[in-house]
Amino acid sequence: VELAMDNSYNSNQQTSCNGISSEKKNSFLVSEDHGQKILSILQNFREQNVFYDFKIIMKDEIIPCHRCVLAACSDFFRAMFEVNMKERDGGSVTITNLSSKAVKAFLDYAYTGKTKITDDNVEMFFQLSSFLQVSFLSKACSDFLIKSIDLVNCLQLLSMSDSYGSTRLFDHALYFVQHHFSLLFKSSDFLEMNFGVLQKCLESDELNVPEEETVLKVVLSWTKHNLESRQEHLPHLIKKVRLHQLSEETLQDCLLNEECLLKSTNCFDIIMDAIKCVQGSGGLFPDARPSTTEKYIFVHKTEENGENQYTFCYNIKTDSWKILPQSHLIDLPGSSLSSYGEKIFLTGGCKESYHDATDQTWCYCPVKNDFFLASTMKTPRTMHTSIMALNRLFVIGGKTRGSRDIRSLLDVESYNPLSKEWVSVSPLPRGIYYPEASAIGIEDKIYILGGDYAPDEITDEVQVYHSSRSEW
Repeated sequence: VELAMDNSYNSNQQTSCNGISSEKKNSFLVSEDHGQKILSILQNFREQNVFYDFKIIMKDEIIPCHRCVLAACSDFFRAMFEVNMKERDGGSVTITNLSSKAVKAFLDYAYTGKTKITDDNVEMFFQLSSFLQVSFLSKACSDFLIKSIDLVNCLQLLSMSDSYGSTRLFDHALYFVQHHFSLLFKSSDFLEMNFGVLQKCLESDELNVPEEETVLKVVLSWTKHNLESRQEHLPHLIKKVRLHQLSEETLQDCLLNEECLLKSTNCFDIIMDAIKCVQGSGGLFPDARPSTTEKYIFVHKTEENGENQYTFCYNIKTDSWKILPQSHLIDLPGSSLSSYGEKIFLTGGCKESYHDATDQTWCYCPVKNDFFLASTMKTPRTMHTSIMALNRLFVIGGKTRGSRDIRSLLDVESYNPLSKEWVSVSPLPRGIYYPEASAIGIEDKIYILGGDYAPDEITDEVQVYHSSRSEW
């Protein structure tokens, strides 16, 4: 027998019979295009209208097909044929939510493994691949649409991907909408966005708005667009607005202008609580959306006689310097500055001529140019380092007195600006003091780089604090 094959592998085995050896031969056949040939044969069966064993009944026509092709290509049909459904034994299924054109396009793809996705048919393919659970075709449609996302279609694609359950397209469209939010929220399509999608938009830190007040206005406008059906969603949406980032005046205006709506939806108290929060801790919330903030480098210098002070800030985005009004904030030798929200905290330092450290903590607001004493540290310290990390102010190391013979501190404290409380955390494994030490807060860790263990012992070691385990 002569075999035609793509690749064959021969193996010989020796056997013996009555002392006479004979050789048994095996041939392994591998047809690399076997799958494509099967598809081609099935397509020929379809063209010749033979061996059909199933029917798809549409509103206007009946389409015959082969079960094996449907089950191999569609998880929807495979599940239908595997479980005890009437369609399995009845030999047909009725589909009313897809057009005949869509079903025929699906069958063309199922029998050939090929199709052409265009701007005109991509939504049709997306719908049928979602309903019939054709994962490869669904991914191809998602990839096609992801490349086409723009300001004109992004809201439509966001809604479509949400309806069809395409996580991949939804994530890309949501990202685009969030980053172009300030250009989209006034459009009519935006006002038709469903509650769940809008909620996801508002949750993001990356929401691109000029100020948080815009988010509040968007929530109110969206609710009023269809008040009867949407007012129940207002309490959920208004909690996605970072109300504590708004000014007290803005919140008071909201109460005055929207009193009826807020009271009818139980949102009045939410705004009142936000006002109290701003009054007590305004500017101390580190969760402002990046698009609503500007980053500055703050520089403060006090002359040796303590009389002349110079305060500047550098705008990183505009590459420009600005002179700030004199703050009369005295930065003692050995003190440390750290920023938190809109405020700057100055901790410790040496006071008077005896170089004794202070336990004082000052809070300075560059926006209002005022400062006040915050809660005192548990341990006076100078020549320490401080950093805002993990939503707390950490003070690390230093000395209780600016003298060579004073040992470095092991103590580490953290301060919650909202509760105004200092707590001790895990001490350093070895005392270290400023000025060489610095700290960087990354995720749940703080890194202490270098510093002095003693007057004549400078280190290049890195000490790491693990917040989740509270250990160094």
